[in-house]
Amino acid sequence: METKIIRTIVSDSTGIDLNDKTKNSRRIQENVFARMIYFNLCREYTRLSLSDIGKSLSPKKDHATVLYSLRQFKDTFDFNKTFKKNGYRSHTKII
Repeated sequence: METKIIRTIVSDSTGIDLNDKTKNSRRIQENVFARMIYFNLCREYTRLSLSDIGKSLSPKKDHATVLYSLRQFKDTFDFNKTFKKNGYRSHTKII
């Protein structure tokens, strides 16, 4: 699966445009959740390296940001009820 397809799915489901440089560079909670979902789906459904996954967004993220986000995803999913309810589960049904 290509990153463009995953980006479109996450953007359509969350309502957050992952291509928008101004919104994607900010640390608003909804944007961070959308990036977490994107990074996790890219890691599961593509064979890209962490740095390639980070470079697929604009502005580009480095491999450390992607790795940190992947590690935080599990904790956020386990403990944040809003993220669990509105976030990842709705995306797995699409794919």
